[in-house]
Amino acid sequence: MAAFSTAAAAATRLIREREVAVEAVVRASRLCQSVFKNIVAGQSITKQDKSPVTIADFGAQALINSLIRKHFPDDPIVGEEDSSDLRKDASMRDKVLDLVNDQLPETKMTAEEVLDAIDYGNYGGGPKGRFWTLDPIDGTKGFLRGEQFAVCLALIVDGKVDFGVLGCPNLPLSLSSSDGERGSLFIAIRGGGAYQRPFSSANETRISVSSVTNASETFFCESAEAGHSSQSEAAEIGRLLGIVRPSVRMDSQCKYGVVARGEAGIYLRVPVSATYEEKIWDHAAGSLLVEEAGGTVTDVQGNPLDFTQGRTLRANKGVIATAGGVNAAVLDAVRRSLHHIEAKPLEPSNMPRVPYRFPPPGTDPAADATRARRARAGQDLLPLDGALLNSPPLALAWNAFMGAVRDFQPAMLRELLARHPILRVAVLNSAAFEWLQHEPPARAAGATPAQLAAVRDPHRSFAADPAADAALVALFSPAERAALHLADEMTRSVRVPAAVVATLRDAIAAELGGAGAAEPDPVARRVTETVAVVAAYNMVSRLLVALDVDDRADEEVPWPAA
Repeated sequence: MAAFSTAAAAATRLIREREVAVEAVVRASRLCQSVFKNIVAGQSITKQDKSPVTIADFGAQALINSLIRKHFPDDPIVGEEDSSDLRKDASMRDKVLDLVNDQLPETKMTAEEVLDAIDYGNYGGGPKGRFWTLDPIDGTKGFLRGEQFAVCLALIVDGKVDFGVLGCPNLPLSLSSSDGERGSLFIAIRGGGAYQRPFSSANETRISVSSVTNASETFFCESAEAGHSSQSEAAEIGRLLGIVRPSVRMDSQCKYGVVARGEAGIYLRVPVSATYEEKIWDHAAGSLLVEEAGGTVTDVQGNPLDFTQGRTLRANKGVIATAGGVNAAVLDAVRRSLHHIEAKPLEPSNMPRVPYRFPPPGTDPAADATRARRARAGQDLLPLDGALLNSPPLALAWNAFMGAVRDFQPAMLRELLARHPILRVAVLNSAAFEWLQHEPPARAAGATPAQLAAVRDPHRSFAADPAADAALVALFSPAERAALHLADEMTRSVRVPAAVVATLRDAIAAELGGAGAAEPDPVARRVTETVAVVAAYNMVSRLLVALDVDDRADEEVPWPAA
């Protein structure tokens, strides 16, 4: 009862701050949605075209800063933007002014007041006193794609995050209902719990992290952009933990919300450089949300995030947010994986050899079809999708063909008869992206570390005489060995000896037994489908490497963890 009373009392603290901050974030979120609807939608936005998100950034910061300053005039603000560029661009300044005033029907601001409001965010932070920190649009690329972004506001008192609000306008209220209501608002107060409400009402629901205690039973939520967090290191950590479910990748602090409400069990932001410093506005509200939902947030060394260092988390390296029951195991895996991090300059964001194209929802049938397919797997559009969508007819045909290939894989005796050759193709074509996408489902289908290590070894021959290679016989069934031999021949030399196909046919016939009797020729069907899988993923890997999709053309295919 005492603990409940303490939490209830804490939840009633900062009532005025809570009212003002929630209203400010809701209004700023509506402003951002207005920018997307009226400026972004219908355009083909590239990474270089930042004007829409710049307008929304300035507008959201001016709006929130003006409301904070109005109600708490003595509170400084650490913001991401300043007005120097806007002061030089009258056209953009007028657009920002109109957007802000649309959200302030009770009073109108002048252009100079908007510029001054933006510059209220120039405070340097520090260990003492009370101040706010704001990220007006966290996840700019997600915003431009019509996917996940967040408006993030937090109150810090004497170096501790005391209160936070995350506005996630495009985030479903539940990932399991991706077609349901979108717009999730998260609220957390130190000692008072974590809450979620829709944008459509003020009804709040208390949320908590997953109760999972075995890390292998959950999944990661990680950054969509490889330049923000090392996805290869995350994949290695996942292998150490035995995680086989695919990661959910999305932009912004929405990831903290997904962990806090018990969907994902782990959010990793793995350092891409030993010299990079995280910004406090990128983690203040989200970290408190997870902690108040019962989770743990630390850096990769297990240290609490230190918000006393100014505008950055310079005392920390990376971020780990977990459900409390798996924190120790995740930290151990992270330490084992990251002991080799060396100081090196931060690499620029990955750029494909053709621009990514991410049409907003409802503007391109090919993009909508691809987005729907990804949503069923809990994902946003991938870099591969962005490359293919440069040609909408190709994207539609590609997804139809690859969908058919994926659909018949489960019927191929056993799923591993397809998964092993796909991974082998990735190895032989040096397609790290392909391996990282398919190793987790291969493990989920039963692939062992020893099998994966054999597939990963490019020098391993699957044409060896079974009688002379007992290790190979112990690892793979005759059909699996024959499928891997087929993958080697098709990928390395294209021209496949008839004996290789005959061996595959005999092995499939023996393993199939009397199954499939209702089909005209069940063996011929499965031989054809095995060949099609190898051919299809050769096509995929060659496109991935040629276009340097996800900046992985020069990345080594990772070795599987034991």
